[in-house]
Amino acid sequence: MAVMTVDTVEFNVKKLDILLGQEKSLPENRRSQRELEGAAENFLHKAGLWQTGTYPTEFEEMGGRLFITYGIKINEVPLEGPELYCLMQDGKVGSVAGFWVSTSALGQSARETISPVEALLLFAGQQARRAGAIRISDIRMVYWIDREAMEQGETVSDTAFPYWKITYTGGESYINAYGE
Repeated sequence: MAVMTVDTVEFNVKKLDILLGQEKSLPENRRSQRELEGAAENFLHKAGLWQTGTYPTEFEEMGGRLFITYGIKINEVPLEGPELYCLMQDGKVGSVAGFWVSTSALGQSARETISPVEALLLFAGQQARRAGAIRISDIRMVYWIDREAMEQGETVSDTAFPYWKITYTGGESYINAYGE
C-alpha cells in the first residue's frame, strides 16, 4: 500500500448558508432514507464537499430527522478521522458540520504491509502488562491521520499511512501496517 496526502477542508460558511437557504424539501411521499441520502449527496456535490471515496458510514433517525455521517475510503480502505455530518429535516438538508479533508493522489511507491497476524502479535506485545482477558471484536486495514493536530490547526496537511485498526474490549489500537 502507498501513503496518501490529505489536506484540511475549511467549510465556506457563506456558501453553505446560501445553499441551505436554496434547499427545497422533498415531497412527503419521497422521504425514504434512500431519497434523503440522494438529496444529501446532491447538496454535498453543490457545496464542493463530495469527493471520490465519500460514502455514508451511519444513519440515525431521531424525532423525524435523519442524521447521516459520511467518511472517505481510499481504494476501498477507510480513512480514519474525517467525519462529515449531514442533518436532514423536513425533507431537505438542514445543516452540515464536522471535520473534513480532501485527498490527493496516492504516493508513488507502494510498500508491503504486515499481515493481520503480525499486527495481532505486535498488539499482544503492547498489552503484555495488562491484566485480564482481551476480546478482539474487529481488525481491519485503515488509513490513519493525526486528526487532533489537523483540527486544532497545528497542521493543514498530513500523510495518511496504512494501519491495522484493532477494536477490543477497552478501546481501539492502531498498529503501523509497515511494521515500524
